[in-house]
Amino acid sequence: MKTFDIAVIGAGLVGASTAYSLAKAGKHVVLFEQFNFLHERGSSHGASRIFRYTYEDVRYIDMCLAAYKAWQLLEQETDDRLLFPAGDVDIGDAKTEGFLAEIAQNLAARALDYRYLSLDETRKRFPAFKLHEGHIILYQKDAAVLAASRAINSLLQVSARQGAVLKEQERILNVSFVEDAVELKSTKGEYRVKKLILAAGAWTGKILNELAISLKPEKQQSLFVRIPQAKGYQLGEMPIFFERSFGIYGFPSFERPFAIKVGDHYDAPSIDPDNRSFELDRDIADKTLQHLQQLLHIENHVLDGLTCIYTQSPDQHFILDRHPKHPQMVIAAGFSGHGFKFGPVLGDILMALAYEQEANLPFDLSLFKLARLL
Repeated sequence: MKTFDIAVIGAGLVGASTAYSLAKAGKHVVLFEQFNFLHERGSSHGASRIFRYTYEDVRYIDMCLAAYKAWQLLEQETDDRLLFPAGDVDIGDAKTEGFLAEIAQNLAARALDYRYLSLDETRKRFPAFKLHEGHIILYQKDAAVLAASRAINSLLQVSARQGAVLKEQERILNVSFVEDAVELKSTKGEYRVKKLILAAGAWTGKILNELAISLKPEKQQSLFVRIPQAKGYQLGEMPIFFERSFGIYGFPSFERPFAIKVGDHYDAPSIDPDNRSFELDRDIADKTLQHLQQLLHIENHVLDGLTCIYTQSPDQHFILDRHPKHPQMVIAAGFSGHGFKFGPVLGDILMALAYEQEANLPFDLSLFKLARLL
């Protein structure tokens, strides 16, 4: 039986970030991935994710501020650019006006620059948009596009250089708690560790079925939509956007030369991650495109798309906590489609929880306690 200080299950964004934090801290860590590294079956693949500060809870903004610096540090370590400044517009209406006002208040509380734009200002500054009377536009300049798969690759590369043992195509079959340790049986061997961090994404519920945590994996899809070959849609010209009433979000042209990536944050079916289709749902795509055409001067042409998984918690807040019966296990789950941006900070938080050092962190973690869901 092989022994390590600590094991991490799952090598998506959260697991890779945790291995990175642990290896840099000198821990003898092993990271398990049931599929190939950088696979496309979970939540972390793809070329881009949104980095934004526009949250209705200031605790997320505090984590964002730390995460941005951490991503910059990883860029320096790897000499690879991961963050691409873009700015962000949150688009609301009378129904979401209070929600946007709360976001603005939180941005001001952390001295982050923002402003409300009029329709004329928005059209002049960002000509790709065709907004209407009644729209409310909140602009925040510090948002960015984050190169997603490249970021995970960087985290894994640095982790390995720092001594982490990375194992792919090795599924954990059984987890047993023995005194103050954990024993793991995988498809390739047996291991004993002092600590375990579970970052298994959509597979978390299957591993933790005895806790009956209400986690709902959803099949989400992103579309690549053709844009006019004109100015106004490129990175630096068009911001990231999030329409708050229907949940439509999108990026400037980044992954494709004449397309933008868009998605629907809300409209998605529940799935079993081990038994799902990777095909696009055309009805959802049509609805997404219909709403998108109310926001942008856009062609009615979906080039193609990709699917991923959101693992939704009941309140869409994360779970970052120790197991209630076995404190040598830390659970990271329920990232609900907005966890990627926090990357290395999540790794630091999970390491602190594993070693009971969370009091030294500059974050309020009360929002993420497991007890709220049990």
